[in-house]
Amino acid sequence: MEVKTIRKAYISNLKAIITASGMLDIYQSPIEHPVYAIGLTKQSKNPRGLSDRSYDEILAKNKNNAYKSYLAFEQLIQNNFNPTSSLFITFTFANTDKFDITSVKQCNALFKRFVDDKLRKKFGKKFKYIVAIEFQDEHDRGAVHYHIIIDLLRPYPYINQKELAKLWGYGTNVTVERMISAKKAANYVGKYMRKQLIDDRLYAKKRYWASRGLIRPVEQYGTNVEKLLEFLNTIPFDQKEEYSNKSYLSEYHGCEIKHSRIFISKELVQKFYKSIKGLQTS
Repeated sequence: MEVKTIRKAYISNLKAIITASGMLDIYQSPIEHPVYAIGLTKQSKNPRGLSDRSYDEILAKNKNNAYKSYLAFEQLIQNNFNPTSSLFITFTFANTDKFDITSVKQCNALFKRFVDDKLRKKFGKKFKYIVAIEFQDEHDRGAVHYHIIIDLLRPYPYINQKELAKLWGYGTNVTVERMISAKKAANYVGKYMRKQLIDDRLYAKKRYWASRGLIRPVEQYGTNVEKLLEFLNTIPFDQKEEYSNKSYLSEYHGCEIKHSRIFISKELVQKFYKSIKGLQTS
């Protein structure tokens, strides 16, 4: 069956995601193969269902979704969490006969209840958080454990690890660290997510979730991305960090994608916004 997509709103082969903290992700597909758009209406790739897709199609779709989740996770951290008021905490389930510590479904239910019932009671209802799942595969345990970044919305001078472990109630393996920077926190947790891009244990499951109210970074397309690239060329080398620049074959889009990640200051982000009149955001 030939796959057809109705393109009513494709506008460019350029896309940029800009976080408030100054992390820029810039994507470029071939000019003759634009894949980025706003308001796309498309026909389902397979209206008869997932079972009719080939194994390679399913694998490509799963890998693409996992990669987008990993990038979105990093971008949300950069856009929402302040190092002066954020904590980086890891919670691990100890061995027990009461439930399956390798079951994502069971562990997610327990962890979400822990966040809603206990962490909110301790830190207040308004704190922000984002959580990523990892498996503790050392010694063949396979236990689910969680990396959570919590922004308390105010400087928090001290937290007792033993008190937090007692609050956790599923073992004493709890670590608490200050979030030195949004960049380092995103990279630290992101490396675990990269390892699990094609982990079958997370197939069709959320790889991360977050509290309500997190602000998504600004997305730009077309002309505004061209203006962004021109703006970056005016910035001295010592005021920007070209973190990565790579190309990869997107099996999902059926073309090569160039992806660049650049860090600049928050002040330079605002300067760029001011340099564009009538900035269009998605």
